[in-house]
Order: sequence, then structure tokens, then C-alpha cells
Amino acid sequence: MALFVLPYPIYLLPLLIFSRKIALHYKNPYLFYIIATVPFYIIICSNLLYISPLANARPKGADPFTYKDYGHRSYGWDKFRVYYAFEPLEGADAATFQVMEKNTDYATDKNHVYYRGYVLEGAKPKTFVMVNDQIARDGKDYYTSGLPFCVSDYKSFRLKDEHWCIDKNYAYYIDTKVDFYGVLKVSLGDYKSFSPINDTYAHDSRQVYYKNKIIKGADAATFNLIEDYEPIGKDKNGIYYMDILTDVKDYDKLSTLTDASDFYKDNAGVYTRNLLKMPDGVDTLKLSYIDYLTDWITDTKNVYWRNLVVLGADPKSFAPLTSICLTEKVVYDNGTDTGDYGADLYHIFYRDKMLKDADLASFVYGWDSQAKIAFAYDKHRFYEGHSTPLIQKFRKGKLKNESEMERDYEEGYAH
Repeated sequence: MALFVLPYPIYLLPLLIFSRKIALHYKNPYLFYIIATVPFYIIICSNLLYISPLANARPKGADPFTYKDYGHRSYGWDKFRVYYAFEPLEGADAATFQVMEKNTDYATDKNHVYYRGYVLEGAKPKTFVMVNDQIARDGKDYYTSGLPFCVSDYKSFRLKDEHWCIDKNYAYYIDTKVDFYGVLKVSLGDYKSFSPINDTYAHDSRQVYYKNKIIKGADAATFNLIEDYEPIGKDKNGIYYMDILTDVKDYDKLSTLTDASDFYKDNAGVYTRNLLKMPDGVDTLKLSYIDYLTDWITDTKNVYWRNLVVLGADPKSFAPLTSICLTEKVVYDNGTDTGDYGADLYHIFYRDKMLKDADLASFVYGWDSQAKIAFAYDKHRFYEGHSTPLIQKFRKGKLKNESEMERDYEEGYAH
């Protein structure tokens, strides 16, 4: 269309002259109008093609007249096949395939339930429904983000809020951390009185919970939050950060170490942002976190993991190590923010412990989303976790990284 529209003023006069000559030669005046208006026919046909199914983005080989989708990174299907992110979904039945309205990550056919293109093993398609935009059920279990709750008692299962669910035996916590998304469970104290406090805390008449941990010694009757949006609570026994009873005696007497500091102080000493008391003698003028979300701290003399001295670590060259997350097809870079591994020029450390003889050049650590385990290894051994099918695929170079997957998506969409 552009080839005919843009140079139209240039070829208009020659086109009219040519049309007139043809009409005179064949003694048919209608030929003049037919030939002279050819560019308009082409423009009209081009626009019709543009709005037709033939112009829609679709997977290679998909039928253009019956293909429909929910976006090029979601499900699509025609009368023959089903696709996810422009890749064929093997074994899916196109005739009975449908996408869940409340959450298009889920879909069903007569044989399976799917989540983001993968079969949700064990889920029953005939009874599978969305409870809300995040939670689904099938008559035997509940699911969130493609993960089963593995409920202990289906009949007594209740949703309390977007993070907390319970049955008569357990409390279930939906953890939405970036580097770990999963369903955690903890033994329930009292089903009838259970109540969420905020996104991470809950209590019943017997005990207090922080995610999937029971806070030992916490008094359920007097426990309440100090900060609405921070994991800081208190009861008659003291001040808690997450599930740990801290050394802070009076939260109101805390002040920041400096105006822009992540550290606190009172008359008893200096505390981390997690309210852990630092050892005596720290250099308060040089005390700082290495990265914003890490637990690694340095001053002029030492490296600290939380409030523990990391013996043998060099504060000048120390840095957290980058972690990865393995999925069935892609390796994601989780960065250094939440990792427990770090290294200086000479050694690798796990929290406050040195990993003797660990090889920095071959050292890898992260999370296996399929096996649901953390792992850390080098060419010598595993320091955490064990070998899994996904780790073996990664070590053989069979998993794509984020940039490669992004490129494949864009190429599929362009096609």
C-alpha cells in the first residue's frame, strides 16, 4: 500500500496519459476509469487484508480463520491445535479447550488442567473452577499459581484472606516472595479462633504465627503489631522481628544511628534493621549494608552476616554472590538481594561460615522450582541440596536464560 500511496502525486499524470491511450486504442472509454483507479483498488484491498484474520499474529502453521488467543504469551488455539506462547501444546484437545475467565494462566480440556502451558498434574478438569482470581479448586484440592495446597481436610478448608487459608489441621500461608513463590503450611492451634493479623502474621487463641512458623513463647492474648507494614510485633514478653524475640526492650526508645542509616541504637547498643544487636566495638561510622536487601554488613574491620562476625572474610573485597532460579525451560537471575552466599578474593562464605576449598569459578547456587529445593555446588561437591533433573539440564546447557527466551517470544510474535 505504501508503494502506491506515497509516490501517487509523481505517477498520477503518467497514469492518466497511459489510461487514455489504452482506452483510445481499444475504443473503450471504461478502460480509462478502470486503469486510472487501480491504486484505489490496491489501497482498499490492503486495508481489508490488514483487518482480516490473515494479518493477526499467530503461531507458525495455525489456521488463520479459526485461530484466537489471549495474547502472544498466553494460550491460543484453532480448530486443530492448542498453543501456549506460540508453541504447540502437545496432547491438548482443541475441541474442548477453554481458558479460565478469572485467571487466564489456567485452562482446561477434557483430559487435563493447564497452568501457563504445563499440565497441572492430578487436577481434575471436569470439576476445576476458579474460587477467585488467584485460588482454584477441583473437588479434591486447592491451587494457587499452579501449585497444589495438598490440603489435609478439604471440607473444612477456608480462605481467610489473600495470604492465609486454614483447614481443621493446618494453616496455609501463600508466600509471594520473588525468589520463592509457594504454599507453606504449619500445624494449627485452634481452627475456630484463627485470624490473620496482616500479610505475614496470624494468631489464634493458643499461638502466634509468622508465615509457616510458630513464634515460640509468644503470648497470643497480648501480641499485636508495632508497625503495620513491617514484620515487627510485641507482646508482654518483648519485641519480635519476624519470628525472633529481639534484644530490644523498648521500641519507642530506638533511634536511627544517623539520619540516613539502616541501623538503630539505644542505651544498650547498636541494632541491625532486623533489630538484632550488633557485637560491641563495631565501627559505627563505617557500618553499612553491602546491598539494599541483603543481610551482609561491613565496617572497617569485619564482614557480618546479620549480627554475626564472618570470620576470615575480607571487608574490602567481599560481595554477595548472584543466585539463580531454575524453571523447566528458563534460568532466571535472582540477583544478590536475598542470597546467603558471598565471597571475597580468597573464599566463599555461607552466612557466617567459610566454605573451605570451594571453587569460586564454578560455584552456582539458587532455587530449583521443580524439585522445590535450594542448591549450591561447585565442580567438587554439593554444599546445599542435591543433583536434580533440572540441575542436570542446566549443567549441560539445555536451559535458556531470560534474554534468549525473550528473543524467542519476540521472534514468534513477529512471525
